[in-house]
Amino acid sequence: MIAKKDVVHVRTDCRLCGSTDLVEVLSFGETPLANAYLSANDLNKSEVFAPLILIVCRACKLVQLRDVVNPEVMFSHYLYVSGTSPVFVKHFAEYAKTVTERFSLSKDSLVVDFGSNDGVLLSQFKKEGTKILGIDPAQNLAEEATKNGIPTVAKFFSVEAVRDIAREHGKATVITANNTFGHIDDVEGAVKAVKELLLPHGVFVFEVQYLKDQIEQNLFDNVYHEHQCYFHITPLVPFFDRLGLRLFDVEHVSTHGGSLRGYVGWKDGPHQTSSRVQEMQTKEAFLNDLATYQELAQRIATGKEKLQTLLSSY
Repeated sequence: MIAKKDVVHVRTDCRLCGSTDLVEVLSFGETPLANAYLSANDLNKSEVFAPLILIVCRACKLVQLRDVVNPEVMFSHYLYVSGTSPVFVKHFAEYAKTVTERFSLSKDSLVVDFGSNDGVLLSQFKKEGTKILGIDPAQNLAEEATKNGIPTVAKFFSVEAVRDIAREHGKATVITANNTFGHIDDVEGAVKAVKELLLPHGVFVFEVQYLKDQIEQNLFDNVYHEHQCYFHITPLVPFFDRLGLRLFDVEHVSTHGGSLRGYVGWKDGPHQTSSRVQEMQTKEAFLNDLATYQELAQRIATGKEKLQTLLSSY
């Protein structure tokens, strides 16, 4: 049992660069946790509420949540299952085929997916003929995926966990994280775990909801406690560089209203840096201006007023 005082804490430094020069840009007040629906038997029990406040790091420009909900509360028993969506099944089939062909994966290549959920992506890599392994903290999902032929370790992704995995399974040619990388408070710890498990020619591939799309389309409903970081390319390039890695390619994909797929290898690795990294950075330059988020806050406030007026008319 986790003590109530240990459920939520305030983050005072940037998750990517460690700067304490953080500025609040948007507050939704205290809200309950997403994906934590109460059963009829639990309606009289207390529910976790936590502040939902967006902050921006003035140093590296990362947009992130100020308050951190204990990940064991959010992820140890998880309800959202990716494989129930035909759109995602199709997306992950294309994803696995693209990565397999681009990096010439074979039956000897190990693909590790952390935050693997029900194993929907790994099932596609399995069809492509690679070795697979999932890592997910949700015991219920890990057990179900393993029963369905997707071997899954029920642990949080950490240096300690991957050392055991490397000893048992060997190191990975590809490590993936899909709609997971932005859920992590200790981003540096996760990337250090990637380094512990990744082969010298290996690739870390991640997909996250792209901040540029979220701002341009007013997708403020994507702001909730699971989503610790709201990524764009600008803060990621120096972050990976500082840890001895290189963001060598990026793609804009359509899922979740617009997502960013990043390809990361060792700094001195064999993968050439694509011109797309700089091209996309140029297009997202407005995300480095605090006025962008002040304008977003105003649009949200205006929308709220319109909705309240509409509801009060009935």
